[in-house]
Amino acid sequence: MHKDKAFEHLKNNISPEEEILDFFHASKIFNIWLFVLMGPLAVLTIKGYFVAVTNKGLHFHALSLLGKFSQHDFFAYTEIECVKIGRGILQIPMKFTFANGRKLKIRAQKTGVNSVAKVHDKTLTFLREVIREDMR
Repeated sequence: MHKDKAFEHLKNNISPEEEILDFFHASKIFNIWLFVLMGPLAVLTIKGYFVAVTNKGLHFHALSLLGKFSQHDFFAYTEIECVKIGRGILQIPMKFTFANGRKLKIRAQKTGVNSVAKVHDKTLTFLREVIREDMR
């Protein structure tokens, strides 16, 4: 999905008092054990996200296999215990740990064509400042 179309959807699905600071495309890859069990069909379990970084928290908008928006989750910064941001050339691995014990590992798009929403260094710095960074 083109980043302009995604931005319009994100802007329409946040509360009026929130301001979008940045947004980026990310994907959640499949577990390697699924590949052992299912073979090439494990690729169907890859999930795409558009993550909107606002002044109140993070909005995770999940995409279906066809690239349409299917689900929306919001987490205030107080609900996120820590974040671990790795290094990457094409994608940056990120691991969020939430207060309810849930963990989410995604890979944020760092480089690519202009039509893809990429994560910027100032966004990563902002996330490190607002959310405690896991140093393990």
